[in-house]
Amino acid sequence: MSSHRDFDVRKPEDGLSKKEPGSPPPNDWEQIDHAKLSHDLFATPGDFPRGNTMGEKELRKAGISCKHSVDVDGRESTTAVYPNGVKVKVFQGATLQGKNRALIVIKPTSVIDIPGSSREHPKGSGIRVDSKGRQIAKVNKDGSVTVDAGDEIYTQSHDGIARETAIRGRDRKSWMVIDTDTPLGEQRPRK
Repeated sequence: MSSHRDFDVRKPEDGLSKKEPGSPPPNDWEQIDHAKLSHDLFATPGDFPRGNTMGEKELRKAGISCKHSVDVDGRESTTAVYPNGVKVKVFQGATLQGKNRALIVIKPTSVIDIPGSSREHPKGSGIRVDSKGRQIAKVNKDGSVTVDAGDEIYTQSHDGIARETAIRGRDRKSWMVIDTDTPLGEQRPRK
């Protein structure tokens, strides 16, 4: 048994302005809860903001120049230049409704510019390495980008930059971010 909300799902040309309480929607219409849809698409436990985004003073001290902007369509973006010359721009995702009432889902996207030659290795992983094979940036599942700026590792999303705790590999070319907010993940101690 499915439940539905009390709002009008009929076309305006039907001449009906109100939906009768308790009546099911017409078969050719699909009810969409836009708030739930955007939450399901973009809100995962690891998404920003996590509350640890850096302020202007911290960014200047770290040598990061950062600009936050809002595009014409209302999507937020953050552009940053890191001390090692890496430029990253991260755009917010959006769910828009077209003229024919079809939903258009735009996933969070990013543009990464690494000085010199770079490539994605392995292909399809979202990990960018420089010409020496050193991991420089990684595109995360939520659309944010994690960048190795030399001494520190940062994660940049559409609404800010956060310093990360990470472990470097023995070869000093690779690294892995550690989740210090929930270090046990899904594991819970016994009561």
